[in-house]
Amino acid sequence: MKQWNLLGKTALITGASKGIGREIAVQFATLGAKLILCARNQEDLTNLENDLMSKIANSPVLELYKVDLSDIEQTKKFANEINSKYSKIDIIVNNAGTNIRKPNEEYTDEEIKYLFDLLYFSPLSLCRLLLPLLKNSGKASIINISSIGSQFDVGSGFPYASAKSAINQLTRSLSNDWAQFNIRVNSVAPWYIRTPLTESVFENKVKYDRIIERTPMKRVGEPEEIASLVSFLAMDHASYITGQLITVDGGTSATIFG
Repeated sequence: MKQWNLLGKTALITGASKGIGREIAVQFATLGAKLILCARNQEDLTNLENDLMSKIANSPVLELYKVDLSDIEQTKKFANEINSKYSKIDIIVNNAGTNIRKPNEEYTDEEIKYLFDLLYFSPLSLCRLLLPLLKNSGKASIINISSIGSQFDVGSGFPYASAKSAINQLTRSLSNDWAQFNIRVNSVAPWYIRTPLTESVFENKVKYDRIIERTPMKRVGEPEEIASLVSFLAMDHASYITGQLITVDGGTSATIFG
């Protein structure tokens, strides 16, 4: 009988130092996975590692990497290093992200390129470059963190929304192409979640009240609520789920009257 755990699995989590990524790392570690963690902030990564080591016997962290995934050359160098050190990867969580919020007509070409490099081209490169290790798993799972903004205009700005839409299509395409290798690929699309990335939005009372008004459950989400779904999708229990975009939004997308 399959057990509800990730024992024996090696998971690579990007953007692991804060918010949703950090909570995914905590839940994966609790479920028995071994972790390869990367983020831009070394101090936050080290604090996470120390926290995990203090709570869980036998350190679940295999290695920490300080990587700026908006730099495609750094992304490729990182993937090559992972390929040289590990024989297999069972789980990839493409979570690293940020946003630049401004009126659509004010974005510079550099800002658009930066967001696409980080939110789309980096996950694409990691998936393609680490395919040999995913194949070696025999039953690998890729989980891409998308956004409800990829499906609806929620005021997140067109570069972020467009890049996340591209991730959704990448998810569908890879799930079809790589099913032959027993690699599952899914996307998770959150609404507003309480993370450092959304703090500035929630500080604006007008915006926060509007978000709550549009959400049938009348609250924002918590990082652990996204991490729990990601954990399930990473498990063998989800072995027949692939090519899906699963929205986690407190019912927001279920109504046009919010």
